[in-house]
Amino acid sequence: GGRKAAGKKEKETQQSLDNTSQSPGHDPSLKNLKPKLPLVPRRPLSAFDTTDNKKRS
Repeated sequence: GGRKAAGKKEKETQQSLDNTSQSPGHDPSLKNLKPKLPLVPRRPLSAFDTTDNKKRS
């Protein structure tokens, strides 16, 4: 039964990947987010960096 279980898991992962790549809604949304992402993360990044440094030290 081990082989069957592995096969099922593989199929599940493949399906999820196919759905994400096939769904047309993801492409436009991602493209719209890309330009905004670089500008938005800059502010949070600095805040996160300070917290990370404090936690590390």
